[in-house]
Amino acid sequence: MNVRNEMENYISTNENNGALLITGKWGCGKTYLLKQIADDLNANSNNLIVIISLFGIDKIDSFHQAVKESVFFAKGFEEHGEIVKNAFSKFKDKATPLINALSEYSKIAKGVNTALTINWQDFFTVEKEVQCKCGKEKVNKKLVLIFDDFERAEFDGVKLMGAINEYCENKEIKVIIVADENHINNNKYLEFKEKLISRTIKLVPDYDNTISSIINNYKEYATGYRDFLLQNIEIIQKLFKESGTENLRSLKSLLLDFERVYSTWLKTDVSQKFLPKVLYIFGAMLFTAKAGDYTEDEKYGDMFLDSKLSKKYKEWEGCYKLSSLKNWIVAGLWNKMDFIEEVNMKFNIQEMRDDEKFTRYIFWDLDQDLINKGMPVAVNKAYDGELCCDDLIGLLQKIKAMKKYDIPLPCDVDYSKISDGFDKRKQKIISNEVTEPKRRTFSEKHQVEEEAYPLYQKIEKLDNQLIPIRNKKALIDYLNTSQKPSYHFEGMVIGSFDSELMKLCFEKYCSANNAEKRELARLVIGLGFTDNFYINLDEFNETIKSLLELKEKLKKYKLSLNDYITITNVNEYIKEIEKLINNVNDCISLIKK
Repeated sequence: MNVRNEMENYISTNENNGALLITGKWGCGKTYLLKQIADDLNANSNNLIVIISLFGIDKIDSFHQAVKESVFFAKGFEEHGEIVKNAFSKFKDKATPLINALSEYSKIAKGVNTALTINWQDFFTVEKEVQCKCGKEKVNKKLVLIFDDFERAEFDGVKLMGAINEYCENKEIKVIIVADENHINNNKYLEFKEKLISRTIKLVPDYDNTISSIINNYKEYATGYRDFLLQNIEIIQKLFKESGTENLRSLKSLLLDFERVYSTWLKTDVSQKFLPKVLYIFGAMLFTAKAGDYTEDEKYGDMFLDSKLSKKYKEWEGCYKLSSLKNWIVAGLWNKMDFIEEVNMKFNIQEMRDDEKFTRYIFWDLDQDLINKGMPVAVNKAYDGELCCDDLIGLLQKIKAMKKYDIPLPCDVDYSKISDGFDKRKQKIISNEVTEPKRRTFSEKHQVEEEAYPLYQKIEKLDNQLIPIRNKKALIDYLNTSQKPSYHFEGMVIGSFDSELMKLCFEKYCSANNAEKRELARLVIGLGFTDNFYINLDEFNETIKSLLELKEKLKKYKLSLNDYITITNVNEYIKEIEKLINNVNDCISLIKK
């Protein structure tokens, strides 16, 4: 059913047999469509279409006031200085002439309310015909009232229908009501609906045309973004259909959010040819998150398996899923530099070596020549512990895919040697000989061979192990370069409080003034050694050993002091260390149980 034709037919009839009801689901584009139709009809017909939102209306007086204001300020008049002066002069003799004048110059009415402490609504009535100004001419137009968001009004729906009926039946004004009847919970609604509504139209949205209209009218802030959307309109339409959301607000959220992605992408040296795929994957994640189905997995700490998305979104390719965008969608954390770094790493392929292309390219973009050149080098680097975690996962996935599709491997693969190489790299990372980039590539069990899955699990565990390593390094760097500790490190998990860190903290403490001593003591006492993901019994024991040594050092240091305030500070520090030792011992006891 064509909603526009039905509306025009209803408005054009001379008889008034009740209101027209347009119903449809929330977010399906009812309001957007009606505004478009209203704009067209107001410009090209003898009708004045006025839309009044009932959202939040909580009493009859507020309802009638909203109607008057909406009609009053929709009449198309322009302010003119001399007429305004005349209008005010008329007020000296009589209020009504003023109101009549204001009905021709509606833009100043709100100001008059304040200046003259009168309520112009008391003098203004809503009638079947209204005088409007089109250019310099005054014309009479037939009034049409559209009441939107009927189910969102905050007072009884039956009373609201009675108030609407005053305009429809008593004033013979054409009335259109817009509502989602699925959200109207009132036993008497159907009875009063029969008295008020003459015809009901169920809006069956034409999403393709609506999406096209939304994009054509999109107001960009990033130059070229609207053209990008228009070039990829079929992708957006397909994505929206596959989502099953039927909510155009979610679509608008996608367009708005991806503009930030688009504008930031332009700051990289990476080709825009990858952007349509990134848009599709971003939209799939965003729509699923808005439906409440894209959340962190409590057991594994990551999002649910991509295979679930791939079943729903036919063009899903996990290689275009950026972890920086995932964090933004799931956790609300936008990190511009993190995004740029990830985009450059994944898609800036101009300077890549053959082995990097092999591990990082999409599987279906590989060719035999690249496989023959890149795979042997990547495998040897894996044996030597030279592949970062992302490249190592890419290698494992490519090996599994090639075997699945009977593609000959140009070299043998020994997973035990790859695992040994990973162990070597891990030790270098822990000792700060190698800096491991932030991992952005993830896999599912079925994407790697069964023989390789234990290796993938080791890679997964490394992420949690690297957190305290990086935290400890940051803390040591800070203590070596700053005159004063920072609360930034309070509660930060550092793994073990080892001998190196203990000696540095002690030396820093001895050379500090009393204010700095107290802050440094708070920092040490506030450090964390475990969390939900990181527990290491050996490091706990090392921490106990270092804390006991620090305690003894502080006792000896105290003997050299003759300042009673400093001695008191040291005594308090020692007491806090003893409490910390007890807490760590308690953790050890729990682990052993």
